[in-house]
Formats: sequence, C-alpha cells, structure tokens
Amino acid sequence: MRQGPSPTTTASQGPRSSGPTPTEAAALLDKAGWRKGPDGIRTKDGKKLTLRLVTYASRPDLSVIMQIMVSQLKQLGITSTTSVADDIVATMNKGGYDLAVYAQHTAPTGDPSFFLNQFFRSGGANNLTGYSSKSTDALLDQLDAMTPGAARDAKAVQIQHQLHEDEALFYLVDPQWYVALSQRVSAYQPYGGDYYIVDADFGLR
Repeated sequence: MRQGPSPTTTASQGPRSSGPTPTEAAALLDKAGWRKGPDGIRTKDGKKLTLRLVTYASRPDLSVIMQIMVSQLKQLGITSTTSVADDIVATMNKGGYDLAVYAQHTAPTGDPSFFLNQFFRSGGANNLTGYSSKSTDALLDQLDAMTPGAARDAKAVQIQHQLHEDEALFYLVDPQWYVALSQRVSAYQPYGGDYYIVDADFGLR
C-alpha cells in the first residue's frame, strides 16, 4: 500500500498504510474462528465469509484494482461479490457494501486541509463512510487555525496518523500519469492532478 493521502512530494505526507502480510492475515482469521473448509472458503457458524465490493464506471482502472482485490481475498479464503455503480456517491450513501474502491485527488492546491476536512470531519460534505471521531475533529480544528508552514504540515501528518490508527480507509495506489501530445498542441504543461489540464494558455498551433 502507498503512503497517506498527501502526495509523496509534499511535506504533509502521512504514514504508510500497511496491513498484515497474507500469513498474518490468515492467522488473524483463524484466531477469529473463520476456518477454511474443504473448498478453501472460510466459514464460521455455518456462514461463509463474503465481502461486497463496489466501484464506479467512470474510472475503469478502479475495476481492475477491484478484480485484483477479489483474487487476493480468494487466496485468503474470502469470497467476494462485485458491482460497478453509475453514481458511486449515491451507492455509498445507501450502504449495503463492505469495501468501496474510490479515487480522489487529495491535494488539488497542495494544501492537505481540504481533503481531510471534506472526507474525515464528522458530517463532512464528502464523508461517505460515516467516519466520526472527536479526536480527529479537534485536530482538524487546530489545523484550520494554523498558518502555512512546518508546524501545520506536522499537524496534517498527526491527523493522518490518527486516521491510520482508526483504519478510516486504506490508501492503495498513487496512479502514474502518461502524457502523449501532438506537435499541434501548444502551451501544455503537466500538472500534478487532473483538475487543471486545460487553462487559458492551452491551444493549437
């Protein structure tokens, strides 16, 4: 898994979102009473261990990631169902899933506050999972009251450590960009995100 939600080029980069190894995960499942049956699938009290995965159609790369997850879960003895939604926000707000594969630009301006407040503050506009923590809310209040600088970056890292401890979400990948241009295109400069590709200077020769 990748580092926290802040880009690796920023001072507010958070902790590595690592989990147990497959061997450790299998041991944890065994300890919890989820044992593999003859078919290799884990059961407990006669119930098979199944997870419901969901992603959305407008980012086809996420469906590939979801299928990799299905394969890895199967190796652990966990079955999965998958679905691809047209409106992922509405789908997540309804619930009825266990894992959602979701992509988000976490620092469109380089500042960590926007993403952290939108997605992890209690009642935040994009808090789609219902995560709520008084500790995190208090840390966000402190972050928002600080001026840019090393101390504010450190506070953002502290918040990400809290999210890591709470297992609010898992950061899987930071996609690479590949750019191919025609010689007719002028004034194009790659930007570290997908929001500002076309601007007032972009055009054709």
